[in-house]
Amino acid sequence: MGPHRHGSPRASGVCRAQRNHRRRRYRIEKAVGVIHTSGYTHGIAIVPSYGVGFATVGKSTASKAKPQHEVDVFDLKTLKIVKRISVQDDPDAITYDAVTHRIYVANADPAVATVIDVPTKTIVKTVPLGGHPEFPIGDGLGHVFYNMNDTNKVVVFDSRKATIVKRFSLGACDGPTAIAYDAQARRLLIPCDNGKLVILDATSGDVVATLRSPSNPTASLGIRQPKRRSSRPFTEK
Repeated sequence: MGPHRHGSPRASGVCRAQRNHRRRRYRIEKAVGVIHTSGYTHGIAIVPSYGVGFATVGKSTASKAKPQHEVDVFDLKTLKIVKRISVQDDPDAITYDAVTHRIYVANADPAVATVIDVPTKTIVKTVPLGGHPEFPIGDGLGHVFYNMNDTNKVVVFDSRKATIVKRFSLGACDGPTAIAYDAQARRLLIPCDNGKLVILDATSGDVVATLRSPSNPTASLGIRQPKRRSSRPFTEK
């Protein structure tokens, strides 16, 4: 059978099918509702097992209103706010730790982590970090990692105790911003303001590789789902 030319009906049909496939794959979904937080929303963590989501709110949307620093809890079905939790200033990035059923928040300006219990929707602990956090991320094994933008380190939490157990140095990285976790390889991938992408062993903290990266990235995606297995303990460095 000879090759299909672009002008032939058969070739045109193939092109149309490919275009239709692309449209179906990348179609834009319609909004189903609006969540009315108390101000500018910075980050959201969804907890389907409890039917709620948590949104960090940095300040009021009204120019003359008193700034609001809180985490708003909303119902996933109704999208209504069910509780507003007051926290320290500048709540920003946020993540859910399924091991402990807790929310971990990065409060950038006061340089603290806010730990919230999901079932009771109350603050468990506020932990000084010793630097300005950018993003937290969990490993699904009882650890939460915060990358610190001003100290070029990663702070490691024992999520069960909500305590810092180790600090990893980021080598050639200057100004870590985003963070992603590869659960199968146990690696942290951290892009930095200076155009470096640092890959860390999530257990030892050793720098596995340093690659080139676009400067000033703002967010990263997780890579693989964690597998259930025992984790090795960390000790404070």
